Amino acid sequence: MGIIRLTLTKESRALSIELLEEMAETSEQTTKTPDFLPPKEIARQEEIMGMYDAMAIVDEVVDSGEIITDDDILKIHKKVLHYTLNPHFGGKLRRAVIGVRIKKGLGYVWSRINPVHPSQVPKRFEQFSEDLSVKAERLAEEDLSVGAVIETAAWAHQEFLKIHPFIEGNGRTARLLVDYLFKVGRFPLPYITNFAGEDKSEYMQTVNSDIESRGNGYFEKFLAQKLLERAIDLQSQPDLKGEMEDLQADIASYMVNSNPNAS
Repeated sequence: MGIIRLTLTKESRALSIELLEEMAETSEQTTKTPDFLPPKEIARQEEIMGMYDAMAIVDEVVDSGEIITDDDILKIHKKVLHYTLNPHFGGKLRRAVIGVRIKKGLGYVWSRINPVHPSQVPKRFEQFSEDLSVKAERLAEEDLSVGAVIETAAWAHQEFLKIHPFIEGNGRTARLLVDYLFKVGRFPLPYITNFAGEDKSEYMQTVNSDIESRGNGYFEKFLAQKLLERAIDLQSQPDLKGEMEDLQADIASYMVNSNPNAS
């Protein structure tokens, strides 16, 4: 069964915003008294608002018919950080050495992600952007399989995190690049809001395991699972039921037949 090829509609993009609104609505009810929001909830709301604006940039690029560029990625990142405590980092390549920690048990450990030295960031970011443009153009022009789209999105996410071109907001930007590639590949799906979930430990552990195994397929399988969950969610919509059932079958087939060593 082939990949479902649908053109994005205004309705599907509006649904993306609805899903982000659900995230906001399901947060703590203290949102009605913003002066007393706990710091963690304030940060969550800031991230949601930044994602609203960043998703709009993604949609603008897709609607334009143009292929994403390095300038577009900088614009997306700037929107991601716009409402945070550090908006001045938005859209600017980092010039400092950083490390990445992930949650493990009750504490944190250093991730296998080893961001490149800041002196290498401009060159690596430029090369990544060029490679991304080539891969995105192929997705836009060729009738590729579900697996090819997932693997391209997984490559973009992981390669971006290996570079870690920004001081912060790298994960959110990487997930938005996944969203962009899904849309270019014409998946009939909006942004996967539960990508990292309420608890990001599963997401970060998968990213870490994939990098530690030197690309043994962990993240592709994780991404396919999230895509499958999203298709199941949307199956309840009558106008998408048939497409979602077909997409689920394609994803399930990909998960069974790909990456035999990543079980």
